[in-house]
Amino acid sequence: MIAVWDARQLPLADGSVDLVLTDPPYSVKYHRLWREMVAEAARVLRPGGFLAVMVGILGLDILFAACREAGLNYYALYVQYLPGGATGIVWRRSGHRHIPIIARCKYVAVFTKDKGLAQMTTVNFVVASQAPKRWHEWAQDVDTFRYFVEAFSPPGGLVLDPMAGSGTTAIAAAVIDRYWAVGDIDIRAAKTMRHRIIERQRAGLMCPLPLFNMS
Repeated sequence: MIAVWDARQLPLADGSVDLVLTDPPYSVKYHRLWREMVAEAARVLRPGGFLAVMVGILGLDILFAACREAGLNYYALYVQYLPGGATGIVWRRSGHRHIPIIARCKYVAVFTKDKGLAQMTTVNFVVASQAPKRWHEWAQDVDTFRYFVEAFSPPGGLVLDPMAGSGTTAIAAAVIDRYWAVGDIDIRAAKTMRHRIIERQRAGLMCPLPLFNMS
């Protein structure tokens, strides 16, 4: 399912989702929205389900506070290493010289509703592939998302991305036989997801699966 929605008010039933996997905007101006997004994720997660959020270092404290408030339990923190050209200047420290800091990693913080159990043993260090930016300027690589889908959702389970951007979560879920529901508040992003998924299906890179029906 591809939808246009507000991540703070999802049209999904309580306890209907196995994994919420998302990469929200990192800018400080969006941090105030994370609390409501996390609360809504906690509502739709089944007992034992997981929330996995890709985040920069500056957002970790905000995310942890939001998850505590929503009653989610900390599970683990993973590092995604960005090799080669997949790096960028993330901020400049205040001071006389204004020397920038180059980011070579992001984090995926994982939380669980009640006491979740991962599907496999995990390693807390993941090397990212180069993500194509054709579909979205903040697109992530499919392999990283597939790793977390496989680890934190059961076969045939439902994976949700409420801030899906270019739909990478849907692609990662579909190739390992999970149902998926993805959406974004930006109608342009939803159209991009649809075009991307149709293109992959036509190329034989993504088998069409029955889409999750909200009803």
